[in-house]
Amino acid sequence: DRLKVDVTELAPVSCKADEIFVKTAASVVKNTVLSLAVALRDGGADEAWEAVKRAPAARLCVDVPVSSVQMEYVAHKKPQAMLEFVKETVARCREKCSDVEFCAQDATRADGEFLRTVIEAAIDAGAGTVSICDTAGVMTPDRFADFITALKRDIPALDGVRLGVKSDNALGLAGAC
Repeated sequence: DRLKVDVTELAPVSCKADEIFVKTAASVVKNTVLSLAVALRDGGADEAWEAVKRAPAARLCVDVPVSSVQMEYVAHKKPQAMLEFVKETVARCREKCSDVEFCAQDATRADGEFLRTVIEAAIDAGAGTVSICDTAGVMTPDRFADFITALKRDIPALDGVRLGVKSDNALGLAGAC
């Protein structure tokens, strides 16, 4: 907070200790947006908001896998169920908080048509920030740039939101990205 970092991201609340930690952080943070990931379960948006609502600048982050493998094995959802979850959860978050982020985990390995559909749905539901993630770290910098450029070309609504990118270092490429 003293460094005035733009956004500090926190993992979803999964137990009482997490909730207490987030509430404590929300009461002391003054210079940064406190972004709390929403748990992938019913009521996750309400839980997250109750924990972070006292922060001077709060953000709720709907952080979900969008590749078929991760949707099924991490979130235990098929694409249509994930799409509905995103629509409902982003809309619920937006009812509670003016700053909502949709984070598309494993976007670089997702079906292109589904990825575009879920991003558009998140924006329509109220996401003001969209982050595209190379979760597996499989793309080189040029390929990742081309990937983002294609999304911006194909999804005009991305021009109306803050766009973020995240890359992991699973294959040693994040530093290059």
